Amino acid sequence: MILDLIPAVAKLYFLRRTNVAISYSQAAILLALGLQHRGIDELGGDLAELKANQVLALFNKVVRKLNDAVKSIQEKKVAQSIKQRDVSRIASAADAPARGSLDAELAEGGLEVTAELKARQEALMQDMSLQQYAIAGDDAEWEQALSHVKPGGQVGSVSVMNASGKKKHGKKRDKETPKKTGKKRKAA
Repeated sequence: MILDLIPAVAKLYFLRRTNVAISYSQAAILLALGLQHRGIDELGGDLAELKANQVLALFNKVVRKLNDAVKSIQEKKVAQSIKQRDVSRIASAADAPARGSLDAELAEGGLEVTAELKARQEALMQDMSLQQYAIAGDDAEWEQALSHVKPGGQVGSVSVMNASGKKKHGKKRDKETPKKTGKKRKAA
């Protein structure tokens, strides 16, 4: 998969553009494969003491070393370009008029976010139907219920009857119907 890149990498190595140290046998393999465009099978006569799997292992090591070298060169160029951009940004920021301190900007941003959150909450509250949570009873019933307050200001339980006679979940209250206990009675 990388054999099409080997000639360019071999040129970089033999023109001494990289600081990679490889053995003589690895250099011979790189020369034969990269610059002479020969195959692994054709190296048998030149490197008679090495088998095909040994040649491939040495070639693999060379490619890894050269890959690391090319990657480090690329990383250095990227780092230099980033430094140049940072220097230009700092220079442009220094030339720009002062907008205030960082604390003032943070406070302003915080107020904007808080106002936006409050607006969202109000919109949600307007969309919701809160009638289901309304407390039953009129003012006269509440006055009567609160008239039983103890002298110390402590309130026991307060109960106000619902005028419609309905339970909260919408069923009509019937005092004659006994409560269901969940047990079924057997017919005699």
